[in-house]
Formats: sequence, structure tokens, C-alpha cells
Amino acid sequence: MAALRLTEISAVVCEFLDRSSLACFARTCLAFEEPALDALWKVVDGLEPLARLFPDSMWILEDADPTG
Repeated sequence: MAALRLTEISAVVCEFLDRSSLACFARTCLAFEEPALDALWKVVDGLEPLARLFPDSMWILEDADPTG
């Protein structure tokens, strides 16, 4: 178990996890939190995931209408 406390080893483990598993891994233990969150936020698909961090009252999500 001591090996998993090393951030470098946890980071390698995170490379093999999907996004859902990374979120669970981050909540499992404080030792896993930072490497899992780093891997989770390494690739962000657009600004929507970042905007959803704000309270609902601060933003409005609208569908883009390509016709006009």
C-alpha cells in the first residue's frame, strides 16, 4: 500500500482509468485525489464542464442554432 502513496505511481495508475473511474479514484483516498483530479482535468471537452462548476444561477446553457 505504501507504493500507492507515491504520486508518481498513482499518476501511472490514473493513465489506465476512464473518466468515471478517475472521479471515483479521486474520492477514494486523499493520496489519490491530486493525481486523479490532474488526470481527470488534463483534457477538457470545451468550456461546458468548467461552466458547470458555477452555480446554476450564474449561467444559461443555450443550444446553438446553426440555421440562424
